[in-house]
Amino acid sequence: MKVWIVEGEHHSVPGIIVKVCASRTLADLEAVVLVNVIRKDLGFEPDCTPDDWEDKLEEVKTDAADLYNEMPSVEISEHEVIGT
Repeated sequence: MKVWIVEGEHHSVPGIIVKVCASRTLADLEAVVLVNVIRKDLGFEPDCTPDDWEDKLEEVKTDAADLYNEMPSVEISEHEVIGT
């Protein structure tokens, strides 16, 4: 069985959000929520979709680099669950 882990880090709020999803589709939807929060907090329109969330995140990283020490991040990784 596979799971997809979504990890997100806000540029100005400490901590890392971790969500485990049963499919890549669900992981992309979780990533969209996280990226839209980051975009809104940086003054961008929270308008990303499952098809473009990675590009929309890169767009705000350029802006955040000038304002913050930490870069916002959202990543999805695929993992095999052993023993299921």
